Amino acid sequence: MTVANRLLIHVVIGAALVITIVAGLTYRLVYHTAEERAIESLNTYVIERTRREEAGFHTIYSNLEVVRGQFLKREAQAQLPDLQKRWDQRFE
Repeated sequence: MTVANRLLIHVVIGAALVITIVAGLTYRLVYHTAEERAIESLNTYVIERTRREEAGFHTIYSNLEVVRGQFLKREAQAQLPDLQKRWDQRFE
């Protein structure tokens, strides 16, 4: 093996190591950045979904309050006639 061949092999091995290390570091940086973006996107989705669901629950709560008020109003206004008399009339 000549000196030139040895030098060429060392240069090729060195270049391969450098390329491998740089590729690995670049992959790690890109993966880390993509993961951060995905987490930010997920956090934004969770916040918006929570707001939407809370708005739905507030609407339901308001509707229940309205229905409760109407029910209590009708209950207070209802005057039941003599139930025994109605019962007897139906079964005569």
